[in-house]
Amino acid sequence: MALSLLSKVVSPQSPSLSPLTHLYTGNNVLVGQVRVSTLKSSTRYLRHSISCDLKRKIVSPIVDGVKDIVNVVSEVDLVKRRDFPPEFLFGASTSALQLLFPPKLDFRDDFKDFAEICYKNFGDKVKHWTTINEPQLFGKYGYRVSLSPAGDNATDPYDAAHHIILAHATAAKLYKEKYQAKQGGEIGISIVGQWFKPHSERPQDIEAAERANAFMVGWFMDPIVYGDYPFVMRALVRDHLPHFTDEQKELVRGSYDFIGVNYYTSRYAKDIPMEPGHNYPTSDSYQHVEEKKDRHNRPIGYPPPGGNPDILIYPQGLKEVLIHIKERYSDPKIFITENGVPEGRDDKIPLEEALKDDHRIEVILGHLDAVREAMKSGVNVNGYFVWALMDCMEMGSMYNIRFGLYFTDYNDNNKRYPKKSAKWLSDFLKKRH
Repeated sequence: MALSLLSKVVSPQSPSLSPLTHLYTGNNVLVGQVRVSTLKSSTRYLRHSISCDLKRKIVSPIVDGVKDIVNVVSEVDLVKRRDFPPEFLFGASTSALQLLFPPKLDFRDDFKDFAEICYKNFGDKVKHWTTINEPQLFGKYGYRVSLSPAGDNATDPYDAAHHIILAHATAAKLYKEKYQAKQGGEIGISIVGQWFKPHSERPQDIEAAERANAFMVGWFMDPIVYGDYPFVMRALVRDHLPHFTDEQKELVRGSYDFIGVNYYTSRYAKDIPMEPGHNYPTSDSYQHVEEKKDRHNRPIGYPPPGGNPDILIYPQGLKEVLIHIKERYSDPKIFITENGVPEGRDDKIPLEEALKDDHRIEVILGHLDAVREAMKSGVNVNGYFVWALMDCMEMGSMYNIRFGLYFTDYNDNNKRYPKKSAKWLSDFLKKRH
């Protein structure tokens, strides 16, 4: 099993991007210092260098955007270190399309064109591709946080997710049929692996947890494995859940070589009774589940120091979701494509203190142990990616929390300093090589 890092590959010409975007050469050196075997990067910001029209045609890929990422990939050939990552895993996110397309509009052709730009330019070195990162969040929150014109919070996410699944499958089909044999790579999708446990031993709460897991994991896994949505989603969402045609079912079924799992936390699920005239203000409300962080006044996990209050550390949930995916979805090849822990940003803390992140070492070890236990149960885990290489912008939190193994000094030209966890991880991997 490879232990790896996540970073971001971006286009520095894009004016709205992070000030860290031009520092990729230094980032590559940091990766080599940590001794990981693989780097997962993202082409998500290449979207800023591609203009689209509403006729679903990519009009003009700007050459500079492609060159920026080619430079990053080529950098690997210039670094003569045995411990530098020999592989990249790239993910193409499509959230910019939310600004152009309403949720009911099929954007498969646009995403296919975007994917082909990536395959053509990077496929000689990139051997693992993920099409969409965290589609549950992209599909759900992309249409609830003012990233698109106002719509229906209860139904738009289901329409958006439907087209995300079709776009993923279309890009995967293109790769498998046109590029895979020549380039020798694999393609998959990275889902949110948040796990739900019953809030009590009541049958209603046990069923509520099953529903919550179906609405979280099954929402995307059932279509790409079996060709359609989970039965419980069809029963509860009813006509608001789109239908796949027979041709589309054939397209989406089996549209992966591996599954990526992004895991950070778990929740308890408490049943909400179904009553006549029940109101459905959001897409989540169709589950009839109340998400709870605690049971009997005991939280499901412990909070990170000053970090995101929604992340409660519970490694056991990673083991459970991995076993669930193995048992329900035909034992796929799996990569843990994101796992990590944040701390809150506090610029008043002296640098020496800010670099002491023993909690991150504890969290990584706890989750690696959970992965090992899942593998003992037969789960086909092939790699584990730590989020993140360095502190950077986090969606929803901006620069207010820190996930990195390297500390980014935002007040001093974005200088990076290795935290205790970076040095520990390098030693940890060196002992196992």
